Amino acid sequence: MKKVMASVVLMALASVAYADTNLGLDVACNSNGTFQGVVTFNGTSYLRCDLPTSIAVNDTIVLAKNSDALPFFPIVRALPGIVVVGNGQLQNAKPSTADKTLLKIESGAQIVGAVSSNSALVITRGARIDARGTNSDPIVFSSIDDHMDGQREWGGLILVGYDESNACPSANGQDLCEMDGIVAAYYYGGGRYLDETMSRSASTSARTRITVHFI
Repeated sequence: MKKVMASVVLMALASVAYADTNLGLDVACNSNGTFQGVVTFNGTSYLRCDLPTSIAVNDTIVLAKNSDALPFFPIVRALPGIVVVGNGQLQNAKPSTADKTLLKIESGAQIVGAVSSNSALVITRGARIDARGTNSDPIVFSSIDDHMDGQREWGGLILVGYDESNACPSANGQDLCEMDGIVAAYYYGGGRYLDETMSRSASTSARTRITVHFI
């Protein structure tokens, strides 16, 4: 199964106020991607906009369905590799100081993994995602391969937080939980040991409600 349609919400709860900003990239991509030309995807012409491999602005980045520039084509957002939101993957990144970027994905947006690379979208500790698709206008995560008939074409959407894990417990203040299948030295969990001033519930970077359709 190569395509995932997010039909409801992936949203973290937080009291932090965020404003929209942009990454200062190509205007055709609403400044939030690098323009790679017009491509045909699922029978429709799209602007291919590659995301940078690191998105850490401590603010809100919006991935819109359509370009704001003429001729207002829809955008397909490509993951050219492992795209990391925030900086909480770094070892010993504290809950109180980790980057708190919010990635907001509009309904109808298309997010694709590049076939020729090891690609995935990783929401790191402290960062958040707000993805609100609908049944009529879903957010689609897939491979950029039109036919989606290969294997290992993209690594998926990965959400990690600061809450404890029984897979790699530590009582000596070390950050030991490494993500599997991404790259070496990307960390999750450990909030109890990284910032003792926070309660267990506060150290969890995200409380998520996820509804997805597989097709």
